[in-house]
Amino acid sequence: MSNEILHLSVPSPNPRAQSNPRKCKIHPLVVLEILDQFVRTEDQERVIGTLLGVNVDGVIEARSSYPVPYTTNDEDVMEPNVDFHRKMYQNKLRTNPQELIVGWYSTGDQIDTNSVSLHDFYWKEIGFPPVHMLIDPYSLTQNNTLGLKGFTAQSLGVGGEKHGFIFQSLDLELGTDLENFNKLGVEVLFKGSLLSQNQHGALIKDLDSLEHSVKKLHELLTLAESYVRSVLDGKEKPDLNAGRMLWEVVTALPRVDPAVLEKTWNNTITDLLMIVYLANLTKAQILTTEKLYSLPSSNKTSANSSSDYHKK
Repeated sequence: MSNEILHLSVPSPNPRAQSNPRKCKIHPLVVLEILDQFVRTEDQERVIGTLLGVNVDGVIEARSSYPVPYTTNDEDVMEPNVDFHRKMYQNKLRTNPQELIVGWYSTGDQIDTNSVSLHDFYWKEIGFPPVHMLIDPYSLTQNNTLGLKGFTAQSLGVGGEKHGFIFQSLDLELGTDLENFNKLGVEVLFKGSLLSQNQHGALIKDLDSLEHSVKKLHELLTLAESYVRSVLDGKEKPDLNAGRMLWEVVTALPRVDPAVLEKTWNNTITDLLMIVYLANLTKAQILTTEKLYSLPSSNKTSANSSSDYHKK
């Protein structure tokens, strides 16, 4: 009678991973990088890449990422560019040795056979169970959500041989507390139409984003002022935590003369308008140059002849 039984094969402990991942925090800029990669990739419907970060007692903090190109064979099996992946990882280690490979990402809305082979590749690369983040880029425009899903897996084998994985859902959240990042800038980028086919006039929309941010700031200040007045008038019971936070915000703001602040603001707006103008002018020159180079050779010759004639 055979002694072979169905069992879960778990790799040996690795000093870089104290336990299996139980939660994953994704930095918002990582999500933006993935969406930007998806928008820029035209010849493939799916993009994949590596997640870099740290593992703190089973909580994965994915702080950066980089894309990994791949090819598809006749059987529709995705084969990642291993050389590119390893060279990129070595370059990342030189700039930030604290961030190691913690998993990989892919666009899409479900796990498939390619996910199994790619997960096995990353498991062999790092020597312990990686996390897998799945992001549906179309969910951002269709459902107004990011469509993020996290997975971890256990290897499934018979007789000591691994034959696949059992994927399990992983608690995944945007780690806004990982470090101090520009929350306002990230919010503006998320609200932008990353999947818009028309990329023209993106710089002009910066002014609209600025207007939206100022309006939101004004609403928050109005809300804080209303709360303070209600407390002073005895209409609302004071909250010590809210009072401390308001005090910290007020004391952190620099004291600037209103006239100086207005002058600085006007100069900033002028500089922004100048940058927008120069950027649009440069874009127009590039488009004109591209059209000139795309003209047939006969038209170029006649154009050059005409130019020489006028010079004479």
